[in-house]
Amino acid sequence: MIDRNMRRILLNPGPVTTSEAVKKSLLIPDNCHREKEVAEVIKEIREKLVKFVDGGDEYTSILFASSGTGAMEAVVTSVIPEAFPGSTEPNRVLILSNGAYGNRFSTMTGLASGALLFETSRFGKELDLKEIKSILETRGFNSVLVVHHETTTGILNPIKEIGKLAKQYNCLYIVDAISSFGGIPFSVKDCQIDFLIGTANKCIQGIPGISFVIAKKDELEKTRCICRNLYFRLFEEEKHQREYGIFRYTAPVQILYAFRTAIRELEEETIEKRYKRYCKSYDVLLNGMDNLGFKLYNDSSPSHLLATFYYPDSNWNFDLFHDKLYERGFVIYPGKLSFGTFRIAVMGDITYKEIKNFLKNAKEVLKEMKVY
Repeated sequence: MIDRNMRRILLNPGPVTTSEAVKKSLLIPDNCHREKEVAEVIKEIREKLVKFVDGGDEYTSILFASSGTGAMEAVVTSVIPEAFPGSTEPNRVLILSNGAYGNRFSTMTGLASGALLFETSRFGKELDLKEIKSILETRGFNSVLVVHHETTTGILNPIKEIGKLAKQYNCLYIVDAISSFGGIPFSVKDCQIDFLIGTANKCIQGIPGISFVIAKKDELEKTRCICRNLYFRLFEEEKHQREYGIFRYTAPVQILYAFRTAIRELEEETIEKRYKRYCKSYDVLLNGMDNLGFKLYNDSSPSHLLATFYYPDSNWNFDLFHDKLYERGFVIYPGKLSFGTFRIAVMGDITYKEIKNFLKNAKEVLKEMKVY
């Protein structure tokens, strides 16, 4: 029987384990989403999100009541034109994909516009900067899309170097930082990012239900006349949040308060120190899993936020392994590769001590399963 009162340690790549303070922030008095008090919460969140990535006055942020995928769709449908500006020639979009979440960009862009897509397909492998440069040189793109932390494998893509190439060839640069924002330090200015996508419930350690976009103001202004949806229209939502301080439509009030608490916790810890905490947990995880006999899928360009492991060769049943760990208060995640893998993340309000406890329990479960 599962103890519903235990503190569950989520080792999946979001949602993550949250602090008691974040959870308690949900227990506010009921309030209307159009009240000034709520607008003050939204204002603080929007300003601090931009500050975290060194956006300054050149950038703004827009919040949505959705998962991170909603913010992705907001950008794709609101930003990418169907034709080159001032031309009837189709827009050409380069999607740099090396995992399931890069592929999601492709699916969305194909559904949302008449743009011509070109996808680099290096599923599960590092992106090749020389290949990217060669593609940009010869094919005439004007938009580049990439995922920063590809949680299919735990690879961290080089967004600064890709941004330099994107701007060298006059491309709009869009980055999905859904599973890295708040956990890995970077600057939107240094990386030359035009539109950055994030969510509350991963490295910021908030509650699921809020996503956001950090947008370069002059590039956002160019999207004024692009209209393919109502709810996720980026330009109109930013204008409304800036002028009135609230969402155009119903905001998840309690989740916003929890998000503000999570942001304040991140501000106090700092992104740099949070990344060091995650890295320590990651090192403990890799060493412990190696001692248990698990082989790491890929150790190149690691994010230090998530690792993918191969299934063992004998007596293995992932569902049973998952369920037995779940009963003990730990949640692990299946893989997204075409062969047997599973994933463990170290994001959230946990430390290396929880990882050591997980490894101890994993060893006991493996013994029960007679894997080793």
